[in-house]
Amino acid sequence: MKTNKISLSDVSIENNQEDLEKIKEFFLEKINADPEVQKIIKNLNVSKEELTDNIDVFLNFLDQEPNAKFLKIIIRDPITNALKIKLVESQKNKSEILEKYIFLKEISQLSAAHLSDSFKENFLKQINNEVKRNVYNLWKEVPKSKKWCFIFGPSLSGKTVFFKILSWSIVSKQKSVVYTNFLDLVNLYSNSISKKGIAFEIINQLKNADYLLIEDFVSSNDVSWFIEQVLNPVLDSRIKENKKIFISSLYSLSQIEQMLTDNLKKEMKIQEIKKFINRIQNYSKIFKL
Repeated sequence: MKTNKISLSDVSIENNQEDLEKIKEFFLEKINADPEVQKIIKNLNVSKEELTDNIDVFLNFLDQEPNAKFLKIIIRDPITNALKIKLVESQKNKSEILEKYIFLKEISQLSAAHLSDSFKENFLKQINNEVKRNVYNLWKEVPKSKKWCFIFGPSLSGKTVFFKILSWSIVSKQKSVVYTNFLDLVNLYSNSISKKGIAFEIINQLKNADYLLIEDFVSSNDVSWFIEQVLNPVLDSRIKENKKIFISSLYSLSQIEQMLTDNLKKEMKIQEIKKFINRIQNYSKIFKL
């Protein structure tokens, strides 16, 4: 049930006591007519006086969106016994997020467990202060930047932590994301080449996701074909559609270029690698951890 976003805080009690009482009565009628609210009131054993005194709590309940990320319930504070709103994650909504907003789910680095508050809290408790500083610095810069992002640095420096936090933020805003390990993506595509339409669908999802996150980019001439056939067309498309890409690696772009081209003999393949590196370099903000 909606309350047309009227708030009691808009009314000055000192100057509009009569109006305030009328508004309270209006909302009390709304509350009394809502069976779900009545069920909660019955379970809490709330008196009419207590309901009136805590009417803003119940208005918050009435204002909840039907498809909100969180379900709202009313509980008592264990210390003060006061009524308050508690946000509870909707399991249904998490499954909808996984189905609708996470592309390439078979190799995704996100799962339903990763979308829970308890997982996030425990995950963040396990990392050290240096990683927290790196993640904090990235979070200040990356989301507000209009450019792509290339992050490189040693293992356990915060790249994965940041990508997970960024992914949670993306899907919570109902934006689609591909979040994959680079070699997982290469293997998925390799195994799909002989399957009708599957390889094409993978490329489409890489092109169309609102955000593309590729973790642990590995430098090897064994993947030069993948860069030429898949990544360069994906980058071209995402440039045209102004869609963001985030890449992490142990190596700098210059190191990646050298390792990719060292054993290549065909000039055309070398040019494709250089095109890929130049695109990342020109369109990305680069962070070293």
